[in-house]
Amino acid sequence: MKIKRPNVAGIFYPSDPKKLRDTVLALLKNSKLFPLKPVGLVAPHAGYTYSGAVAGAVYKQLENLDLSKDWMVVIIAPSHYFFFEGITFGSYQAFETPLGQVEVDREAIERFIDTRKSLRVSFSDTPYDKEHSLEVQLPFLQVLLKSFRLVPVLYSDAKPEEIKEVLNFFEGENTLFVVSSDLSHYHSENTARYKDSFCHAGIESLDVKLLGRCEACGITGITGAIFYARERNLKGKLIDYKTSGEVSGERHRVVGYGGYIFTS
Repeated sequence: MKIKRPNVAGIFYPSDPKKLRDTVLALLKNSKLFPLKPVGLVAPHAGYTYSGAVAGAVYKQLENLDLSKDWMVVIIAPSHYFFFEGITFGSYQAFETPLGQVEVDREAIERFIDTRKSLRVSFSDTPYDKEHSLEVQLPFLQVLLKSFRLVPVLYSDAKPEEIKEVLNFFEGENTLFVVSSDLSHYHSENTARYKDSFCHAGIESLDVKLLGRCEACGITGITGAIFYARERNLKGKLIDYKTSGEVSGERHRVVGYGGYIFTS
């Protein structure tokens, strides 16, 4: 069985299983629950010290779902270290964190390949070698969901329409999608909040034109999710927003973190 071992355990989040579970539970407990059932999420992917509060706020909304179901979770994540065309599912049978292993739904991925031959798809593992954007989402899902299968989607030079096709194929009553993305990087606090306001407006109005001034590193995934949401008559909602400056106290060079849901 080919297993993807964690890259950033002990760096972005605790490597000790109990400490990791307690950390995630605390982040969830300190968050507000809105009366909305999410179909999909946009969640940040920095170290939990910085973006954990926002991640906890958006993952908190999963408590409105039937968490006892067997879920399929499609994680759409940007590649930070390797450039390639299209998307890669990798060739792993499972992804591992300190909380255990998550099974990859290889059968569903093979069905996708059989029906979407025109898309730029590979099974390369190289882009996963150093990547954190997908991995850091898993502990929240492992704590919240009793059972789930993973469809990992890492992209580099991809088109939003390709992301939308992925979401179209895997959609279903027991499917949840997660778009992994931070927002603006290394501006002053005021500039970051201004630039990130276009991300908020674009997602909440499902208007991709507003995203032209949004500097999210996962902008392709976000845009693809908006295309999908518009076709499905979903709504976008900002759940929480913070900057790294609120943790570090450094207000001259911050990263923005936004948590959003798509709901019917």
